Order: sequence, then C-alpha cells, then structure tokens
Amino acid sequence: MMKAEKPLLTAILSLTSGTLFLFDALVLSIPTPWNWMMVSSVLTVFTSFFMYAHPQNQKFYGVLTIIFSSVSFLAILSSAPWGHIMIWHRDGEVIFYQEDLSIHILSGIPPLILGVGGGAVALLHKFFKSQNGATPKMFLKKCVRCGKEIPLASEECPFCEAKQS
Repeated sequence: MMKAEKPLLTAILSLTSGTLFLFDALVLSIPTPWNWMMVSSVLTVFTSFFMYAHPQNQKFYGVLTIIFSSVSFLAILSSAPWGHIMIWHRDGEVIFYQEDLSIHILSGIPPLILGVGGGAVALLHKFFKSQNGATPKMFLKKCVRCGKEIPLASEECPFCEAKQS
C-alpha cells in the first residue's frame, strides 16, 4: 500500500518559522493588543505538524502557513516602536540612535522568509518531487473516489485514502 510522500522540508521550514515568531513575540515583549501574533505563531507550528501528518492536503496547509507567517510579521511591524526613534544630528554626524525599531523589524524577516518559503514549497511540491521512481502509465489505475492515477496494486488511495475495489 503506497502512501503520499511526507513533506519533511516544508514541515521543518514552517515549524522553524512559527517557533522563531513565537520566540520573537516573547523576546520583543509584544504589547497586549498584538497578542494575536502569538496565536498566529502557535497556529503556524500546528500547521506544520498537520502538514506532515496529512500530506494529501499540502496545498491547503501551505496557504495557511503563508497567511499565518504574514500575520505574524504584520504584527511585528504594527507593534514596532515607531514613535521612539530619536536621531540627533550635530554637524552632519549622528549623536544618538535608538536601535529598537531596526531590531524589532529585522527579527521578523528570517521567520517570514522561512514561513513563506515553506508555504511555497508546499504549494509547488510537485515541482520539487523526483520523478525517477515514477510508475509507468500501464501500471496505473484511477481512484474510485478522487479519480487520480494510482498504482494497480494499491488497496488504498494515497491521496484521498479511499479503499479501492
């Protein structure tokens, strides 16, 4: 019985993204109105586990990962201390510069890239799959439920898990 390929790379990228966003939320002390960033981070982590457990729904979980990662990054941008930047100039040189804003924003860029990358890999997983071990067309049949081509000997569809007659 053949099962759908587990999306390990996608799950790892999504899990890392969610974990880093959660870490950012804790380290940056995101204020109360932006607590949904933590919720979005936790949802990204759970999405990575579901994506690995249910590989037939990779596209759906890929879209969710991109959405949750984007929401987390937008929460970082929204909660950034935009009004606390002070730059004093004397004769063209900077005397005082508060780095809170740049640290705040830059800390969200790596997890955003990982989350969007993980979601993109999930959406485009067929392009990243190796075709070396592909079953010849003469040894395939159509699934009774979803109609996708599966090996003749399959008792269960690897995509929709329907029992074959």
